[in-house]
Order: sequence, then structure tokens, then C-alpha cells
Amino acid sequence: MDLQFPYIKIRAAGFIAYCDTLICLHLNGEFIAVFLDLIGTPANVQAMSSLLFKGESCRIRFMQSGSDDLCTLRFSDHPATCFSRKIHDNAVLKIMADANMFTKNNKQVDRTAVVFAQDLKEVQHRAYLKLDAISTTPMKPEWQEWLWEEVMQPEKLFTFSSFEESQIKEAYMVSFPEEKVIQEQILEGISLGYLT
Repeated sequence: MDLQFPYIKIRAAGFIAYCDTLICLHLNGEFIAVFLDLIGTPANVQAMSSLLFKGESCRIRFMQSGSDDLCTLRFSDHPATCFSRKIHDNAVLKIMADANMFTKNNKQVDRTAVVFAQDLKEVQHRAYLKLDAISTTPMKPEWQEWLWEEVMQPEKLFTFSSFEESQIKEAYMVSFPEEKVIQEQILEGISLGYLT
């Protein structure tokens, strides 16, 4: 199996797999995966995912760039398998994600989230819905843009998808402050006339 454009080619320890959807932080020339799919032979996908679960890094090449530039890719902490299935006689698809970003702990409110959509307005709307769901402070939908800029501390993530209709065009990591801080920021916004 040797897929070409528009996939990402992933290599590690002599194994090769491919990726057609990736969300990650790009720090100092290294990609820290948040969401990743692996496509390849069952043995190669299993070997590659095992290496990533152990915290090891792999090398990636963007097939559409036409260059030989290799970058390092790894998960920062705890990857989890979200989905795995056979897609062809000799190929499997495995979806992995950072467990801290996508799994929920019922005992405490998640203060960080990855939000993605086709455009920034939809990302802001989804982030607003998440904030509204975890907060007891009353909010208005027309505050979305202000909350995005002043409260959520968005950090743009690198995205790659080979699908034209992909929902993953824009992705951000957002942080939600503690309830007391949210209330203080909203009250200040109202008193200064930013919010009505």
C-alpha cells in the first residue's frame, strides 16, 4: 500500500502508515497530535499506534507539498483509540485522540476543549455552547465574539484534511476559566458597556 496525494505519510521504526485527517499543535518544528487517523495494513497501523501510545514520535511527510521535508509527530500525554475498523481487505482505519482533550471526567468540569468546524464563526458558536453548558452564569448568544476574545483564550491548532467537505477546516484549543472569573469578566464587560 503506497498512497499518494493528499495524504500524510507517517514513518516510525521501519513501519509506514498514512493519515488523511490531523489536528495538532505546531511547536518548535514539532507536531503535537490532538486528533489523528491512521490508515494502512493492520500490522503497520498496530505497530505505529503502539509506538504513539508509548510516547514515541514518528516522522511525517505531507505528500501534497512535493518536498522531502520531514517533521516530528507525537502525542503529548495520553492518546486513546476512538475508533478502529477494517476498511479494505488489507487496510484498517484507526482514529486516535488526546484523551485529555476528548474524554470526559464525570467528577470535574473540563476546563479545556478542542473545538473545530468549517469556519471561525461556527467554531466560536460551538465554543460558546460548551462554555454556556458548563457555566452557571447567564450568557447571551450575542456575546459569543466577546467571550471568544476576552474569556476563552483560544489557541489556533494546525489542521489537515484531505476531504473537501471536511468539518475540520478551523480548530482551536480553548480554555474556560473558573466560574468566579467568568462572572467577574462578564460583570466588568457589562459595567464597561462591552456587553448589554
